[in-house]
Amino acid sequence: MKRASERVFSTESLKQRVNTLKTSLNSVDTGIDILAVTKYYEADKVLQLIDAGFTELGENRLQHAIPLIQSLPSDLNWHFIGPIQTNKLSKIVEYFDVIQSVHSEKILNKIIEIAIKKEKYISVYLQVNFTGEENKFGFSEKEISTVLSKIELPTYVKIRGLMAMGPLTDDTNKIKKCYQQVFQCFGRLKKTYPFFETLSMGMTNDFLIAAENGASMVRIGRYFFN
Repeated sequence: MKRASERVFSTESLKQRVNTLKTSLNSVDTGIDILAVTKYYEADKVLQLIDAGFTELGENRLQHAIPLIQSLPSDLNWHFIGPIQTNKLSKIVEYFDVIQSVHSEKILNKIIEIAIKKEKYISVYLQVNFTGEENKFGFSEKEISTVLSKIELPTYVKIRGLMAMGPLTDDTNKIKKCYQQVFQCFGRLKKTYPFFETLSMGMTNDFLIAAENGASMVRIGRYFFN
């Protein structure tokens, strides 16, 4: 059964939903960006998101993304946010502008190799895992420092920030603690590596908690039409 807030949203237009979302985020910080996630939607719905002003779009399924990217305007910025399979990484680099879910040194090195080969400019976020959940991927802070101390980035690859997911729980205190730890990690890394610009964390279920605890980008999907 839908909660009362969800029933209200179901009768709102997309414009109203977007305005409600932006108002909620602006009450915390006017500088928080929204990544509109398309994994639930076909091209007609994505076009509505574009008409609503979104140019930064996120997708976690390569198979779903490719026909969308091919058919939609070319001036959009596409972010890959899903689990990365190395056998699909060449296509991810080819079609996307940003890869947020870079969770290991091996994946980062492979992206560098492909970007050089394809002469493709790509931005990446390093995915961290502060949830304590073994089934989630991600660097530790120590691993990031180790990798960045020895890796040489070509002109084609830019590290732009961190990406994190919250724990799978309804306990808001646990979610808050996780995001606070990520934000503290981001702050420490930024002091050493000023190119860390963006902290991407928070989704439809917990974006306000993420915003209140330092997110500069939230990833919103099913909120828009469901």
